[in-house]
Amino acid sequence: ELIDDLKGSKTFLTPLVFIPIEEALLSKAKRVGLSGLTELQWEFITQCWRQNIDFWAPEKKPQIHALIFSVFWAISRWKHGKKSVRPVMKLAGFPENFIGGAYISKSDGTFDPHYEIPLAEDVIATEIDKQSAVAASKSAE
Repeated sequence: ELIDDLKGSKTFLTPLVFIPIEEALLSKAKRVGLSGLTELQWEFITQCWRQNIDFWAPEKKPQIHALIFSVFWAISRWKHGKKSVRPVMKLAGFPENFIGGAYISKSDGTFDPHYEIPLAEDVIATEIDKQSAVAASKSAE
């Protein structure tokens, strides 16, 4: 929704991926790589770049879309897996109702989520359960 709110504004959207910095508070935190991104995160990144293309280079959209689809899609599919396919197709100019995705924009401007985003508490509880199971299996040995 934030990207849709910024549509038409004179900005260049740059999505970032978390990288721990040596001297920072989260220096020991796990680095997020492109292969670890969810489909929703891929979609967010590609929506930012699509907005950039639409605003800054509207006259070159057909050439950019063809280049993205032919080169980036093949590399992205090979290197980053299936999670990057739909977002790259969206970036290449395919209509949302053709490819679907994590969110499909409705005609009234609202979004229909296709899957739920887990709450932080649920993610933490799942991780604790996994660690407990690993510890229990090690102690059983």
